[in-house]
Amino acid sequence: MQNIVHQNENNANSQRTLNAQRVRLNNVCKKVHDTLMKGERLSGANFHAKVGALEYRRRFKDLIDKGYPIQAEENSKTGLKEWFYPIEFINNIANF
Repeated sequence: MQNIVHQNENNANSQRTLNAQRVRLNNVCKKVHDTLMKGERLSGANFHAKVGALEYRRRFKDLIDKGYPIQAEENSKTGLKEWFYPIEFINNIANF
């Protein structure tokens, strides 16, 4: 998987932190992608347990910005927002 994490922050301090954490953040993006490719759904409540990280919103945005078709919807039972890949995307990649 190529470099997924965004390149630029809006201030010098944040940019230094991003640069120092880039490898770790890319690994988080890969874990998110791998989890979604299994057909699992991620939410703020289960993200840490399934992926091992806390900063989920920015990682979803990083993947979306690179063209990954992450979708989100509210779970009618829990009321939580869940992120997932459409089954068609998973099947197309699996059959590639």
